[in-house]
Amino acid sequence: MPFIQLKFISFRGMWYYFKYVFLFCLITSVFYSQKINQFNKHGERTGKWITYNDSAKKLKSVEGKYWNGRSVGTFYYYTNDGILERSEKNRFRVLKTTAYYPNKNIRARGKAKIKNTPEKIQYYYFGKWKYYDSTQALEKYLYYEKGTLVKTRYVDKSNKTNDSLMYALNAIDHHFNQSNSELLDSIAYSAFNIQKRERLQNELFMSDTLSFIVIQQILKLYGYPTKEKVHGSAVIPFYILNFAPSGIREKYLELFKQAATKGDLDWKSLTFFIDKLKLAKGEKQTYGTQYYYQGRNLIYYPIEDPENLDKRLSEIGLNNKE
Repeated sequence: MPFIQLKFISFRGMWYYFKYVFLFCLITSVFYSQKINQFNKHGERTGKWITYNDSAKKLKSVEGKYWNGRSVGTFYYYTNDGILERSEKNRFRVLKTTAYYPNKNIRARGKAKIKNTPEKIQYYYFGKWKYYDSTQALEKYLYYEKGTLVKTRYVDKSNKTNDSLMYALNAIDHHFNQSNSELLDSIAYSAFNIQKRERLQNELFMSDTLSFIVIQQILKLYGYPTKEKVHGSAVIPFYILNFAPSGIREKYLELFKQAATKGDLDWKSLTFFIDKLKLAKGEKQTYGTQYYYQGRNLIYYPIEDPENLDKRLSEIGLNNKE
């Protein structure tokens, strides 16, 4: 009988212990939910913290918890519009990361690291990542080495997408547009500083030349990238080389025509490209896309064989009204 009583007392003691632990956690949770962005007596962040993208504090930037200056648990990161972008949980210097679609469905899961050096802070993916489509079905596996995509494996074996090539094209496109925008703005603001303007113009020329070289190297290795392999990024080589010298544009004209015939480029856009190239060479335009205004009158540059213009447009699936 005493043995049974001892068991009963021990069980009751455990019940009270867990009861008070639960109440303590609940009170602590309520306390931290009411007070955010707090510091301890040492000036270290503690408890729940939320930073915002706007002064009205409606668009979150980062949300997470600290314990005496150290981040704990899961942190949530938002876009400039306050939309959840990713969450990260720090485990032994490895960030277990989840990326989200705008509707908060999971887009990808994998691991990342942050490497601090005297020059910079480097954030990069590594190892195997899982990517999901908009219906939350597993779509593909991506393998990274220090942030560089080295391999893609699709669940659907018939999928021909080349992620490495698509990401490379997008990176070049981003660099090209950002560099042009920043340098052109700087050139405009330096209108009265001749030396600075010439230096910036030279930077722009070198930056564009580098982009042209990279695109040409891609075309040499892969041919013109198809929509099957790079989806909407197929237009990028054509778009960038639109700004290249006429000699480079002439070099890839036939390749662009082949891509348009296969449906990887838009014929309407290509007709503008062809006509501009013709005029740059001092020739008549082929498709009648180029014109200028003289007063209120619209004047077309000379068109070769104008009687058969409609026929030429019809051959590529266009008409004079498009």
